[in-house]
Amino acid sequence: MLPLPIGIKNREDLSIDLKKNSFTAILLIDINNFNQINEQIGRENGDKILDSFMKFLKKFNQNNSYDIYRLYGDGFILRETDKEFELEKYERDIPELLKGIEDLFSKESIKIEATVGICFEEKQALEKVDIALQYAKEHNKQFIAYSGYILS
Repeated sequence: MLPLPIGIKNREDLSIDLKKNSFTAILLIDINNFNQINEQIGRENGDKILDSFMKFLKKFNQNNSYDIYRLYGDGFILRETDKEFELEKYERDIPELLKGIEDLFSKESIKIEATVGICFEEKQALEKVDIALQYAKEHNKQFIAYSGYILS
């Protein structure tokens, strides 16, 4: 697995942080069909794409207040720790994030897309954000939020 750039934490860090610190929202970002991408362009080139993606997340976060974690190979968490919940923030951030991902990968010879699941609840947050992500993928949505129930 690629080494994590400075400023991006791992799954263990996320587990510790979720237990000790509260949050307003978590966003799970998954690069769609990344195994197939690795097969098409090779693992080394796939690693370059992941490295570019992690750098993009850090740049995106310069104007935001998320903690960034690599959850698994092509899955990343953005955890918002600002205590003030403002739906407008997520309505602005998520399209900006998705547009940035689209722009980042527009130079690639193959189509690369991402899906985002969002959770605003602290209890079982990782399970709920994964449910939102899977729901979004199954229903061909770019993102879905889970907050007591699935939102579209």
